[in-house]
Amino acid sequence: MFYLAPGAQRQGIGKMIHTALEEKAAQWGMTSLHLDSTALACPFYEALGYQPSGPAVARFGVLQCFPYAKQLQPNYSL
Repeated sequence: MFYLAPGAQRQGIGKMIHTALEEKAAQWGMTSLHLDSTALACPFYEALGYQPSGPAVARFGVLQCFPYAKQLQPNYSL
């Protein structure tokens, strides 16, 4: 999970961070990414191309998380 301070939200910062992480994963040859999202972040991840990959699960004893997955195209260039 990653969070932005409320004043930093909706400025494209989260998308830029995620894009950098996704590009690095592709460089490493990863073919898919998996994550657990909070309910509020589901639309963010869906806009980035993630698909739900199972039922909600409890995390940390109190947080309900929603699993997502996204297929990547490997990019072995550095």
